[in-house]
Amino acid sequence: LGTPLEKCIMIGDSEADTFAAQAAGIKSICVDFGYSRVSPDALGADHLISHYQEIYNAMKACQPELTLSPFIK
Repeated sequence: LGTPLEKCIMIGDSEADTFAAQAAGIKSICVDFGYSRVSPDALGADHLISHYQEIYNAMKACQPELTLSPFIK
């Protein structure tokens, strides 16, 4: 897609998602309410969230320059 790796964030719910992000060298956010055979807090994601309402703050922590589209509330 041409996006620099430092601008990418993987959001997932499993070890495969988190490990793929780590292998690619990108930040990751893991949700603890999805599918995972391993405890999500043991996966080593950059951020762990428990509700969709936490996604923006976790993304902002990964990418401080992140801004919301004016269409997202």
